Amino acid sequence: MKKILIITCLVLLTLVGILIPKFLPKESNHEYKKEERNIITVTSITEKVFKEEFTTLMKKSDAVVKGKVISVNFETFAGNAWTKITLQIDDVFKGEVKKNQDIDIYYLGGYISLNDHINFYKDSERFSNLGESEKANTVLKEIVDGEEFIAKDEELILCIVKTSEESTLPKGSYTRLYASGMLKEKDNQFVQVYGEFDPKFTINKNKLNNIKELINE
Repeated sequence: MKKILIITCLVLLTLVGILIPKFLPKESNHEYKKEERNIITVTSITEKVFKEEFTTLMKKSDAVVKGKVISVNFETFAGNAWTKITLQIDDVFKGEVKKNQDIDIYYLGGYISLNDHINFYKDSERFSNLGESEKANTVLKEIVDGEEFIAKDEELILCIVKTSEESTLPKGSYTRLYASGMLKEKDNQFVQVYGEFDPKFTINKNKLNNIKELINE
């Protein structure tokens, strides 16, 4: 999945789960006090590899799980912002994940320090209007496909895939199949919030066992 930032000052290209190890900088973990930082918001779109229809994504995934978000962190790999959520699993519809297990799931987007971006992409001239102290105090907020950041305590159903051996993401972690590969709990239902089609996938909380049937169709 290619990521393409659509602002004039940034063009970032990446492959989800297939980032080249030799370009891997030291991982950065960010706990930003945003009120103390300058924030530049950038937006991106993804070039879709899989169809966005939720049942298709379930079949393409390594696992389909339901759980509660117990933590949210922003990390940097290969000059790109990633969000890491830790999901406490309470149901498994597909895959080898186990109930009551906590797993880390990554998706593109989040916060990255401007200097981390510049150090990887070597494009400081794009920010020549900023002094060194300003750069050190500036954070890029990367919004992918218009998605709001996932919050702690949200209940989700996710289509996920294992990170590959070539990935720069931590071993044993998972990545999500697009924003459209996610259902959020709302009004006693799980609903698909993102996607470029209608109607979006919706399932009642009392009928979640039907998910397994949909996967096996």
